[in-house]
Amino acid sequence: MIGLRQTQQLVAMGRYTDGSLEDMTDKVQFTSNDEAVVEVSRGGLIKARGPGESTIMVRSLGQAVAARVFVVTSAAGDGYPSVPANNYIDRYVFEKLRRTNVIPSGLASDEHFLRRIYLDVLGVLPTPQEAATFLASSDPGKRAKLIEALLDRPERADAWATYFADLFRLGFNESRDKGAKIFYDWIRKSIAEDKAYDRMVSELLVSQGNLFYEPAANFYFVSRKLDPGDVATHISQAFLGVRIECARCHNHPWEKYTQDDFYGLAAFFSRLDTKFVHAGSESNVYLKDEGEVIHPKTKRPVEPKYLDGSHDRETAGQDIRQNFARWMTSANNPFFARTIANRVWRRYLGRGIVEPVDDFRVTNPPSNVELLDALADDFVQHGFSIRNLERSILNSRAYQLSSLPNDSNRHDTVNYSRYYLRRMNAEQLMDAIVQVTGIEERFTGWPPGTRAMQIPHGAPSYLLTAFGRVADREFAQERKEDPSITQVLHLMNGDVLNNKIRAPEGTLAKLLAAPQMDDSHLTDQIFLTTLGRYPTQREKETVGISAGASGPVRAHVFQDLIWALINSKEFRYNH
Repeated sequence: MIGLRQTQQLVAMGRYTDGSLEDMTDKVQFTSNDEAVVEVSRGGLIKARGPGESTIMVRSLGQAVAARVFVVTSAAGDGYPSVPANNYIDRYVFEKLRRTNVIPSGLASDEHFLRRIYLDVLGVLPTPQEAATFLASSDPGKRAKLIEALLDRPERADAWATYFADLFRLGFNESRDKGAKIFYDWIRKSIAEDKAYDRMVSELLVSQGNLFYEPAANFYFVSRKLDPGDVATHISQAFLGVRIECARCHNHPWEKYTQDDFYGLAAFFSRLDTKFVHAGSESNVYLKDEGEVIHPKTKRPVEPKYLDGSHDRETAGQDIRQNFARWMTSANNPFFARTIANRVWRRYLGRGIVEPVDDFRVTNPPSNVELLDALADDFVQHGFSIRNLERSILNSRAYQLSSLPNDSNRHDTVNYSRYYLRRMNAEQLMDAIVQVTGIEERFTGWPPGTRAMQIPHGAPSYLLTAFGRVADREFAQERKEDPSITQVLHLMNGDVLNNKIRAPEGTLAKLLAAPQMDDSHLTDQIFLTTLGRYPTQREKETVGISAGASGPVRAHVFQDLIWALINSKEFRYNH
């Protein structure tokens, strides 16, 4: 930890196989991951440029290590506020903030918390009745009670199934629509039942059989002919958070993994293959009688090798994937629990403790090692329950902080000193527009009433495509959240929104026709429906300037109000 404009010399020491040490500072390469925070010279002298933290990567002869550097404006003094902790998560988050002298934001208002947690857990907005009831309650435990109620709602399973649909590449290549639907339903059911994640993953890893009768087997059916290297790449990225793909051609430049590690991991899946049955209308994943992976350099068969360095060997009549599944899901595996804990954390806090979430490596260390380890331990101790991990995160003060920055944390982007703004994903936005307007979106091939979050595969709507839903899941990846001019123009001028707002059978038309629904009450209902809060006095007065008329003029006023609210950042972003 250093102060602004201060310098610090890094020293790199190398240990040889004979145990001797040598100063290698002038023989290694230093690189800063964020030069806006610290810059580093060729000789290892770091200079603080701005408040925050960065990692200095040190490389030489295929070896790599990292040094994390914190830059603070000043050390925390007696004036640092006392911040209460709801659970173990807060202790780790707020202790680091104190060390770096960053003061967290205050708690989010009830209005912001309500909308945030509905979108995060369920992917839907609270109804006006739900919002009014929560906001009117004076129960000091109402947030915890709401969290518990939402964790039992069926929409939660829809939201998680959509998340895993991206991660597991549902519908890609040969599996397509039917296989994707079967696989989606299996995932959704697993989440709804709170199936232990280790069991869920084990079932995926050892799956085989007809894709239409063994849903988990669709996990492997992402190419016409399975390639063990592709399988190893997908599994290591999805479940271990390790991007091992570049070791297919050469040793990893920023990590310890070599070609031996890559092909050793691939060897666990050497007998895995697919075939068509029933005149090509159905497909099977099965194990061949023989199979091997050939190392590209030695040209010899590779023995299965775990990423921890140990080897295994398949015996007659054995499916070695069973051994691999036990290793993968073991509580002692240094990757498995930490990876899913990091993914769940990112889903709710907007940024992974390791970011990107599938790039665990020495030179990309966690921003808070103790927090990540504590989350993983909690996950394991509670039987690999995703629901329990969610409960811990959602009840933490860290999750419930306001998104409004203060002078101290305005530039913090990694330590969770406030809630980080996130644009609604494509499915959330589409379903929210339907919920606000009361007009369904008809998706080709799906029955009326189907929500966007319930569609397993494809992007049957231009809005979904524009806002980031991937039609063809060729790669397992997190959604892109960057805004674009296409998104803005589609909401401002597109028929999807405008037609729904004006629809004579929509929610607004019904409210306008309701007896004794004066302008004040109508304004309240519109704000509760779209933003989960009541309008401020100024907002109400602004609407009242144009309201007060009747017939078509009154309808146009409130149509414009809904259009303006949906196009606002407050609606499009989860805050």
